[in-house]
Formats: sequence, C-alpha cells, structure tokens
Amino acid sequence: MIARARAELGPEALVGAGTVRTAADAARAVEAGASYLVTPALVDILRTADVPDDTPVLMGALTPSEIELALARGACAIKLFPASLGGPAYLRALRDPFPDVPIVPVGGVDAAAARDYLGHGALAVGVGSPLIGDAANGGDLVFGEEVDRARGQERDDDAVDERQVVAGEDDRASPRDVAAAANDGPADQLQ
Repeated sequence: MIARARAELGPEALVGAGTVRTAADAARAVEAGASYLVTPALVDILRTADVPDDTPVLMGALTPSEIELALARGACAIKLFPASLGGPAYLRALRDPFPDVPIVPVGGVDAAAARDYLGHGALAVGVGSPLIGDAANGGDLVFGEEVDRARGQERDDDAVDERQVVAGEDDRASPRDVAAAANDGPADQLQ
C-alpha cells in the first residue's frame, strides 16, 4: 500500500507508515517509500542499519518517563497513545514539563476532542475510527457527518477548513518540519 501511494502521489508527498513495531517493519516501510514512521509504543527501530538516521519517527508513549525514553531513542514527536485515557486535560498537564515536545494525541480522539487537543498545544491529532466509521470493513465513510456533529452544524459540502484542522492538515508543522526542529534543539543532544 505504501509503494502504491508513493507511486501515485509522487516523491514530494509525505506518506507515513503506521503501527511500526519492529526494525523489520521499519525497514520494509522505508524500502516501500515511507516518509515517516509511527509506532504504538517505545521501540528501538532507529538504531538499525536499514533505517536512515533522518527518518522521522512519531513514537508512541503515554507517561512522562516514556516520553523521555522516546526522545532518547530519537523520536521527532510523541504519539500520545492511547490519548483517551487522560483526554485533553492530560495533554495540558504534560505541557508543563514538556512545553517544546511535539505531541500528537491518538486513540479515542473524535472530532469534538480534536479541537481541545489542538487548543492545548497538540502538533496534530490522529482521528481514525470516528472519521472512517466502518468503511474499513466495507461500510460508509462518516467523515463529513462527524465533523458537522462536532461543529453543531448542518452538512455543508464546501466546508473544508474544519476537516483539515481535525485531520491535522492546517498550517502546523509536517513530520519533516518536526524532525528538522528536533535536530536543532535539545532532542538532538539525546540522540
């Protein structure tokens, strides 16, 4: 799927690979053309010969200790997972000790909570199931309806702005931008 997306979208598109758990997963994803990797937890994939050092990794973490370990292992951003355990208030609390760490809440994030997470300093949010419904199993997409419900408005086919924010596609940094910033800041000293 990554190779097909890369072929269709071209070399400039950012194509990520999710649920990367092992060095072998990471190597396959990079070989297929992944621009960045997303892990569900702390993994040690960046110390393998098959993954270039400059490959951005959003590493899964939940606790402050896990966040520190993820940064030490070379993560350019933290995938706060599962975010639903603490909600937006937990992200707000994490901002005190980690004001400059890019955090992407994922897991149990719906369109309504997305705005709260972004308001508390999330780089982006991962909104999956609430947006695609049962489409992965052959059902219908509910993306537009979920966003409309979060906005408390009727469906407007021209309303794209809110959907882009929910998907993390506003003017915030891309994974490559995050990686570049991380290499200039304190995280570089941990790598």
